[in-house]
Amino acid sequence: MRAYIFLLMFVSYLPLIFVTPFVGAMLWCWVSVMSPHEMTYDFLPFSYAAVVAGLFFLSILVSPERKFPPNTAVTWAMAGLLVFTTLAQISAFDPIMSYSRWDTTWKGLLLSLLTMPLLNSRLRIHAFVWIIVLSLGYFGLKGGIWTFMTGGVWSVGGVAGMIGDNNHLATALVLVLPLMVYLAFQSSQRIIRIGAAAMAFFTMVATLFTYSRGGMLALAACLSVLWWRSSKKAITGIGVLVFAVVAVQFAPDALWARFGTIQNYELDASATGRLDIWRVALTLASQHPLAGIGFHGTTLPALVGSIDQNVRPRAIHNSYIEVLTEAGVPAFLCHVTLYVATLFYLRRTRRLTRNLPDWKWAFELASMMQVSVVGFAVGSFFLSLGFYDGWWFVVITATALDLHVRESLGARSKELSSSASNFRTYPA
Repeated sequence: MRAYIFLLMFVSYLPLIFVTPFVGAMLWCWVSVMSPHEMTYDFLPFSYAAVVAGLFFLSILVSPERKFPPNTAVTWAMAGLLVFTTLAQISAFDPIMSYSRWDTTWKGLLLSLLTMPLLNSRLRIHAFVWIIVLSLGYFGLKGGIWTFMTGGVWSVGGVAGMIGDNNHLATALVLVLPLMVYLAFQSSQRIIRIGAAAMAFFTMVATLFTYSRGGMLALAACLSVLWWRSSKKAITGIGVLVFAVVAVQFAPDALWARFGTIQNYELDASATGRLDIWRVALTLASQHPLAGIGFHGTTLPALVGSIDQNVRPRAIHNSYIEVLTEAGVPAFLCHVTLYVATLFYLRRTRRLTRNLPDWKWAFELASMMQVSVVGFAVGSFFLSLGFYDGWWFVVITATALDLHVRESLGARSKELSSSASNFRTYPA
């Protein structure tokens, strides 16, 4: 049944892409982040993402809307990543193995760049936030409810794509959690506020019960900054406290035993294995600084063995080292620029809208997106999520928010100045 429902929704949305390219952007975000087609048990298997991408690109060509991304640091950083990851693919040690990741990476970067100029209003920014939240919140809500139903004995996992792994899912949920809190506070309908708050609570539970140590650290960082940045600290603090009490009372001993290995990481084979592959990866990065070794290069036995034959080939499990090693120093600088520029834009948005009642929504959204950036930065330190498109969607939304605020306030300022200059006084 779910296969027929998905197919009906998918087909019905396709013609709307030519009404406005923004529908294509929304559909692309949904298909790429949530991968709903992976839940249909291979019903009519074909590349749904490719269909959406092709129609989205075609609609942009024929649409009168602005086609080119704005001149921002984020734009240039993403364009740089597009170029340098392509060079990494060309010079990869194993181009065939590297191809699948490069194929999803260049498409994700290009379509993110094309989506950015379409987020040019409050309505569109909100709609895009909603599609990100619902695409990932589905797993958080489902995972949290399932945890209560099963007593937390089994770990919460994803379905497919980059968040199919339980560790990757945990960090993706931390990325979207602050956006749920934003919707819970800012939505005008009470039922939506309650629903968003419930989704946020179950998402926290699901994140904890992925049994991901990196996800737990990311969640702790996220909740700390979330309380600090929230304008309703009492409500937020009570929510975090309730979650902590439930977690302590409900969590099985296996969960605390899993998290306890963080303190004694040198006794855990998984943790020491990651440290070993980090060392090998950094050595390879120093040997191939310009274009890296290609995607998934550290899974090649011959390549890893050329550095240390005692280290088992595996994924790097660190987004920063991953980008540096697989795509080179220039790509790494672009990757870091996304973090720095996004935080700068969000800080500027907060500063410009701090005392403006009409722009309270932008202030709150920027505040919560800062929390998302911090949570993802911590979680991705322990995972291979350097080329995660869900992160890029948050980045372009933050950039579009900054542009919308500055353009709108700038236009209002010019209007007020014009009105003042046209005002005439006459003697009594």
